[in-house]
Amino acid sequence: HSGPGPKADKTFIQKVITQMASLPGEKSVAFSTGGCVWGSNGKKQLVTEAEAKVLVAAYDVTPKRDKESQNLVFEYENDGVTYQVWYADVKTLNFWSGIAKEQGVTKISLWRLGGNVDLKKIM
Repeated sequence: HSGPGPKADKTFIQKVITQMASLPGEKSVAFSTGGCVWGSNGKKQLVTEAEAKVLVAAYDVTPKRDKESQNLVFEYENDGVTYQVWYADVKTLNFWSGIAKEQGVTKISLWRLGGNVDLKKIM
């Protein structure tokens, strides 16, 4: 990934599923859980949803939901470095799954299991 932003959004998911149409057999999509922290110093770090929530509490920030991806996003500053965090939660994963289902793909796989606190609520 080249910079701060979601792992996927509606346009990306629709494009990938459309490109899969010519593949033989039943279709399945994989979505990635968790997210990433980007520092203004160039450092990047993958995080789970649980780790992102620890950062939310530690820096007393309120994440906002990105319209196109339904990811949660927030910023915080530490030691002169600004960090931007994007991560997926159960609402994000349900949104992505819904896009896939609208295009006829009902088999969903999750990549990087663990750290999503409400994983059992994915429909």
